[in-house]
Amino acid sequence: CTEQLNQISSSNLASITQTIEMLKNVNLKYSVVDITACIEAAVYNSSLSPKITVERNYDPKAAHTLKIYGDFDYLQEVFLNLLSNAEFALKKKSGPNPTIKINILSESDICSIEIWDNGCGIERNQIKNIFKAYYSTKASSSNFGLGLNYVETVVKQHHGNITVQSEVDQYTSFQIVLPRNKY
Repeated sequence: CTEQLNQISSSNLASITQTIEMLKNVNLKYSVVDITACIEAAVYNSSLSPKITVERNYDPKAAHTLKIYGDFDYLQEVFLNLLSNAEFALKKKSGPNPTIKINILSESDICSIEIWDNGCGIERNQIKNIFKAYYSTKASSSNFGLGLNYVETVVKQHHGNITVQSEVDQYTSFQIVLPRNKY
């Protein structure tokens, strides 16, 4: 029995290690991406609970500038991951009016996307670790702590930046800033 457990553990570790290596070698297929359409596809594909209100605030003055040069599929995965984490935080808190807000602002050379939720929040001492591989604040055997590491990798591959702000039992806000121009 111990030998079988060791084989399973070795197999899982090899699989996870392979996944991490794959994440380091993201191969983007660049094209013009309508960031609004990308986020809407992520919301549609996320299967969020109908109990969650999703508020959208897309800068109406910048509708024609909400396009970036990037990879639609990888960016959609980034937004799916952040939406999934937001839903988890909302369910964990189980408070009234669970809400996710998506804010998009565009300037001449950057596009800023914020995904905010009023869920359980993240402890201040955990924030510095959340983008590290294998680190997770979730107590689940189906969670390997790779999601936010993947998100950060993809954002950096797009020459962007991601930051997080959070207050326990109040909110969490992920801000992504992406350049709009070709690299």
